Amino acid sequence: ASTLPTRQRLSMHMPTFILVLHDDKPGHLSQLQGLMQALTAQCETRLQWLPVASLSRWQWFPPADITTRPDIIIAAGHTTHRRLLLWGRYWRSFTTVIMRPSLPLSWFDAVICPQHDKPPRRPHIFTTRIALNRMQALHGQPAQSGSHSCILLGGPSKHFDWQEHSLVAQINTLIAAQPERAWHILPSRRTPASLREKLAKACPHAIIKTPDTPLFSELQQADQAWVTPDSFSMLSEVLTLGLPCGVFSLTPHRSSRVAQGLSQLLRDGWVTPFDHWQTTQTLPTHPPLDDNLHAAEWLLQRWHSHKEAR
Repeated sequence: ASTLPTRQRLSMHMPTFILVLHDDKPGHLSQLQGLMQALTAQCETRLQWLPVASLSRWQWFPPADITTRPDIIIAAGHTTHRRLLLWGRYWRSFTTVIMRPSLPLSWFDAVICPQHDKPPRRPHIFTTRIALNRMQALHGQPAQSGSHSCILLGGPSKHFDWQEHSLVAQINTLIAAQPERAWHILPSRRTPASLREKLAKACPHAIIKTPDTPLFSELQQADQAWVTPDSFSMLSEVLTLGLPCGVFSLTPHRSSRVAQGLSQLLRDGWVTPFDHWQTTQTLPTHPPLDDNLHAAEWLLQRWHSHKEAR
């Protein structure tokens, strides 16, 4: 057996060209960006991003301007899956899909999906605790060293009952209990204008940002973050950065996989529910939950083993 470290052994056989297929949806783009950042941090490679919306509905062969065979094709979004499989077979490229596909799992060389999708245990499936995302873990940053605290708002969804009066009451209680903190409230595009108006009246000392405010810069300077439970993506971004994280209380829909994923994070102690915070008045600190890095390392190992077996 080789005595070289794993990363050094892999570097001799790294992929040189990765084709990224996407559907332009922000959530899918964030997951792909997070994985690509982690991959390119470990190896030198060329990326080409291709939105499937730019292709003709009947165009199933690869575009003529892609003249190099991709080593790996990575895709996110159901509209990308059939082209991922067809092009993977055409080029004999390694196919990777993010999130659980509707097509059979065995058709893909690698599958990366969150644990709340309940994938089976198979060698070519990697399960993440949170959603991959564009945030980069801030390893080594002192805990609670930020200049403000963040409140991240989602909106009505199929996963939780959206109860504005309850949210306003919880946010008002949170801010009133910590008046020494500077509070930044960050709505998303899904946040109803009615909630922003109610919070402006109930919490006049908080700064309410616009929905297009860059989230990374706000979180990078924060000492803690609170999230509405409907947004698993924002919750994942906070945990990736390693910020103390609280989650407001909303009634979950019983069949929601997102609600089940949140319940697992609560049981594992990664996030603190509002009711528990009311008793303790504290948010525990945790190291960054860097699933981006772990998924990238697994994918490179998987690709390397696949290449060696051919």
